[in-house]
Amino acid sequence: MSHTVHAIIAVIESAFPDATPAATPAGGGAPIFSDPPASAPPELAQLGARVFGFMKVVGGIVGVIMFGFASIKVMMGKSQRQHMAAEGMHNAVWVIGGLGGLLMAIPIVAFFADL
Repeated sequence: MSHTVHAIIAVIESAFPDATPAATPAGGGAPIFSDPPASAPPELAQLGARVFGFMKVVGGIVGVIMFGFASIKVMMGKSQRQHMAAEGMHNAVWVIGGLGGLLMAIPIVAFFADL
């Protein structure tokens, strides 16, 4: 290796004293640095829990409002507007699916984020 490469390696080794040389077939090596596990600061973890809680509350409120709209469409459809009743029932299915998706997505994201 050239003198410049040795100088660069010396600078890296002095900057990172916990680096250990890697074994290579040629007998040389490059420094391997420690890789600490990723973890969120406590303040950020609390903020994430607060945001997920807010999402659950807002999602529940929006779901109740949407069920109200769907039930109004069903009630209006009782008086000679069958297509509106069918549309209201169709909307209710989408509201249930949306709430189910919201309630499943938050725990999955929280699990992978370690919250």
